[in-house]
Amino acid sequence: MPDYTKPRGVHTIVTPRERADRLDPKNRGQLISKLARLNHQKLLLERLDRVWLEQRQTTLARLARLEQQIRDIHDVIGLTYAQAPARAGPAAPTAKTED
Repeated sequence: MPDYTKPRGVHTIVTPRERADRLDPKNRGQLISKLARLNHQKLLLERLDRVWLEQRQTTLARLARLEQQIRDIHDVIGLTYAQAPARAGPAAPTAKTED
């Protein structure tokens, strides 16, 4: 690593090739470290995928229960889905006018 407290010349400039060389593993130890990092990332992504699938299944089950409750209420009050009142959104703001 260059010492930035001293004056620098043309020979201390890092070229893109030198920067890329640092990213390439130079020996077996670096390759094994990179392999370990990649395996760790793979395990994390697999776990994330598993958790996502479990959460999705839970969400779908809850949604199905809610839809059944909605159908039951519609049956009790005698409405069909087509007759059900639309879900009300937020009220539109009213403009105040001073006369």
